[in-house]
Amino acid sequence: MRKRTVFLIVCAAVFAAGIMLTFVGFAIGGIQGIDRVAEKHDWIKGSPGNVETDMKEYGEFESIEIDTSNGDVILVGENALSDALMLGEIPGELRGYISDNAKPEPGNVYMIYGENLDKPEVTKDNGVLKIKDENEKPGITFDFSTGDKTPAIIVVCGDNIKDIDVKTAYGDIEAIGVSAGEFNASSSDGDIDIVGSDLNKTVVKVDLGDVVFASYDEESAYTINAKTAIGDIEVNEKDISEAGGNYNFGSGSKTLEINTGDGDIELLFGHSAMREL
Repeated sequence: MRKRTVFLIVCAAVFAAGIMLTFVGFAIGGIQGIDRVAEKHDWIKGSPGNVETDMKEYGEFESIEIDTSNGDVILVGENALSDALMLGEIPGELRGYISDNAKPEPGNVYMIYGENLDKPEVTKDNGVLKIKDENEKPGITFDFSTGDKTPAIIVVCGDNIKDIDVKTAYGDIEAIGVSAGEFNASSSDGDIDIVGSDLNKTVVKVDLGDVVFASYDEESAYTINAKTAIGDIEVNEKDISEAGGNYNFGSGSKTLEINTGDGDIELLFGHSAMREL
């Protein structure tokens, strides 16, 4: 309770400071004025400019390493991209771009970013696809930009991936219909959703954000260790929060480890997952 109270006090203080800076920003010239201030201070974000889209083909790869400071990451299995498009899981600007300009083949990497942001660097070396951006703004930031300002990276994955490692400082992570041996995902501030994916070992860590794991496999296929410091845990639509923020289950061949600081954990298996997906 004490942690939650401190967190709420910090949120209130940040919100109040944001309101104050909003009035100051408009007083000095609206959005353009805020942009001028943002050029001098790292802790204020102005307009990202026009939205840019990009797509390149990198062919098959065995491993994926993604490290982003600001932006969402979406990993989609080759056979799941059409469903992800239909369900609106792909950002609007990229949805039409993908549908009109390219076939959903493994190795396709799609990106959306503001023209005032650095384009993420993408390389492929010895079967490892590496994506990294350096758009980080250190410390607490106040964001006054307009429009779709969140960068996004989408990777279409094949079936022969050994391991995936995704890190975001500020941004959500999604894995939809992905097959891999090992999947590691971590975010300082963002939600993580893993849906309809076939993963032998899954390790998830979130400081501030919720986690959803939905698998067509039955729960008995997994060895599960889920823990949250501040949040609820729900398994197959049943709240088990009375367990004290911990849930350990089974001895299946697949491993699932989830740890959140401040965030809820939702686990869905078998028929429960099918109803949700």
